[in-house]
Amino acid sequence: MNRLIQAGYVKEITADKADKSEESWYLAHHLIYHNEKAHLVLNCSYVYKGTSLNEQLLPGPNLGPSLIGVLLRFRQHHVAISGDIR
Repeated sequence: MNRLIQAGYVKEITADKADKSEESWYLAHHLIYHNEKAHLVLNCSYVYKGTSLNEQLLPGPNLGPSLIGVLLRFRQHHVAISGDIR
């Protein structure tokens, strides 16, 4: 959490210091432990008063191929190859 604060991604706000004129989002967060290492989990899809942070963010470009294009390319050739790059 300290790294996120130092990077300027999050800041700690107390109730008496909260600026009501500035829009802010309060993220539900908790720690999980995996292989004895702590991981911070933020829930940006939590809905409060009918909206969530994820709903307010602009969607990015669609980086995946279209399903119709993939199916048409399968019909163009005799052999199809699929793989998973890691």
